[in-house]
Amino acid sequence: MHNIFRFTQKNALNSLDFIKMRLFNEDFSFLHTIYSNKDENETVIGVFSCKLNKIDENWINDISNSLDLIILIDELSNLNLKAKKSLKTVFQEIFNSPCFPNKEEFIKFIKAGKIAVASFGKSNSLFKIDEAIRNALREASKNINIALAKAALVHIQFNHSLSKLDFYRAIEILHEALNDQAHVCCSFKLQKSSSNFLNAFLILTGFNNIKELKNENCLSQLFNLEPESKINEEKLNLNLDLDLPIID
Repeated sequence: MHNIFRFTQKNALNSLDFIKMRLFNEDFSFLHTIYSNKDENETVIGVFSCKLNKIDENWINDISNSLDLIILIDELSNLNLKAKKSLKTVFQEIFNSPCFPNKEEFIKFIKAGKIAVASFGKSNSLFKIDEAIRNALREASKNINIALAKAALVHIQFNHSLSKLDFYRAIEILHEALNDQAHVCCSFKLQKSSSNFLNAFLILTGFNNIKELKNENCLSQLFNLEPESKINEEKLNLNLDLDLPIID
């Protein structure tokens, strides 16, 4: 077991005075003036939807002077397509989830790097944890070199409580995918929904420049296979399709 997940109490992030999150629109010209005098102990997180394959390095350098963590979301991400709510609301729910990593775990995540990329996966199969996280990893690997991530935060939403083994499994999957070198933490929110889909919001961080984001090795091939759950379900259902003789 690589690390034991530890949750803080409900709405724990509100008690962490060092966090202040903002979602900015396409006009970034005012960032410097707003946060040039930010408090010394204040951490500011910005969330941006953009074309990940066309990021301008000068733009990243400009906004990085005003932000402690930049979370990027590809315009074609399932996270964007899913969000009926604003992205600001989505991330506020993530960072204020009832079960959130404790302060020490979250500080490690924040300090891992300047740039992060968010992705989304879901599943309603028998192996929901595995498939949802693999789908989020698959989406991220289309745009970035996930092997260079130094930390990961996975936020899970489901309409039933999960066991410790479920969270251990989520952490294990991410350690395996990130070459066992990334700090991994997770959060959870019980979803008030009749949907049987388990949602996984993944944030990979530890990137410090544009070059580190480039996926030149086609890492998406790592996940170029049928989701594990579907394969297992097919195995489980083999006996259901047998033509058995009719006995009078």
